[in-house]
Parts: sequence; C-alpha cells; structure tokens
Amino acid sequence: MLIDHLNRQLRERNAQALTRQRCIAESPCAPHQRVSRDGEPARDLLAFCSNDYLGLANHPALIQALADGARQFGAGSGASHLINGHCAPMPRSKMSWRPGWPRPSPRPKR
Repeated sequence: MLIDHLNRQLRERNAQALTRQRCIAESPCAPHQRVSRDGEPARDLLAFCSNDYLGLANHPALIQALADGARQFGAGSGASHLINGHCAPMPRSKMSWRPGWPRPSPRPKR
C-alpha cells in the first residue's frame, strides 16, 4: 500500500537524520542566538541565516517606531500593497531611515 511505502521512506529518512526539524529562537535576532528544538535544551549558536544586514533588529529607536506604528495602524499586514494600497507612513519611511544616502532619481515619464 502507498501509505506503508511512505511510512517506510519516512522512517528511513528519520534514521539518517534527513528530516527537517523546526527550531525555536529563544533570543532576539542577533549574530549569536539561543536556539532550541523539541525536548532539547537551548544552545547558543552563531547565526549565519539572519537577514538583519544592518544590525538594526534590536535598535531601541526602531523597536519604539514599530510599537508606535502598531498602536496607530494595527499589526496585521492586510494584503499586498499592490491590491489594497499601503498605509500612509510607508512612502515617507522608505527613504527616511537612510540619512545621508542619495535619493533615487525619479522614473522617466512614459
């Protein structure tokens, strides 16, 4: 039977440690993170998978700005901004976080 075959393949993959397991990040996003798996104690790891390129994930001003925005606009994403639009602060915020960086040139009109 198909289910028996699939269960057998799953057992084989488990025996070879080839199945994915979800981890739980128990510390904020940072180069060093505390991570655990089901039933195992947390371990300190060097995280190579973060996309916190600028190191701003834990910056107090950014955390405060996000909290203020959630209080004013809510925490849900709604839908794609191409479908439903985006909230009023979005166009302003896209450039304001980069002080000193040049603004992009306007697109040529068609």
